[in-house]
Amino acid sequence: MDGQESFTQGVVPGGLQRRDEAMALIGWLLTSLPQPLTRDALLCVMAQSGLANYFNASDALGELLENGAVIMDGAQEQLAVLPEKREVLLLLAQELPLTVRETALETARQEQALARRAQENHIEINAHGSAPGGGYDVRFRMESEGDSLMQLTVFAADWPQAQMIRAKFLENPARFYEEVIQLLTRE
Repeated sequence: MDGQESFTQGVVPGGLQRRDEAMALIGWLLTSLPQPLTRDALLCVMAQSGLANYFNASDALGELLENGAVIMDGAQEQLAVLPEKREVLLLLAQELPLTVRETALETARQEQALARRAQENHIEINAHGSAPGGGYDVRFRMESEGDSLMQLTVFAADWPQAQMIRAKFLENPARFYEEVIQLLTRE
């Protein structure tokens, strides 16, 4: 794999091939979202959407941080665009296709919703028993305003299955709770 391929690996057709395009998208995204993104969440959005290669996006973010267009809150690691750089970044983003911007925005919103649900719901994955390869316990604890709504532990045969169970739960915890209640109250 040559150097150029390493920066386009995983990028969907119509995605961003150059660092300056990734910089424009990052700047636009950070100015368009009502809630800030962390560095990890931003890079996840870029790679997950297929709009930019992780390494290209990481380099672009690094340059934006270095030149002071974007700052990172040290405690929360949340990214923000400096007000005086906002207009320039928005102008640069106008060159990007609308579909690229819309895809990035939708992916970022989904990432933020997932992060919020993960913070609101407690999930632990622990090795089941002491024997290696003995599976995993996945523990869910749902709370509302300090009151415990539900606690549930399920067994997963292996780590990928435990991760899948966690991800499926976080897609829609309220629906999960409703379905459990319906199942338990059905006559």
